[in-house]
Amino acid sequence: MNKRSIKLDDGSILNRYYDDLNARPRPEAYIEDVEIAHKKNNTDVYVHLRAAAESGW
Repeated sequence: MNKRSIKLDDGSILNRYYDDLNARPRPEAYIEDVEIAHKKNNTDVYVHLRAAAESGW
């Protein structure tokens, strides 16, 4: 968890959700991710999809 969280000055912990393959569709949801990126006309959406999946939302 130490690579994915930051302790803030006030003592609270901020969780960061990411992986090293942010600019690609997720293998487990490849077709869905590609369709969403195509509809949005923006491949940056992969970063958000991966973060959402990692966070459990």
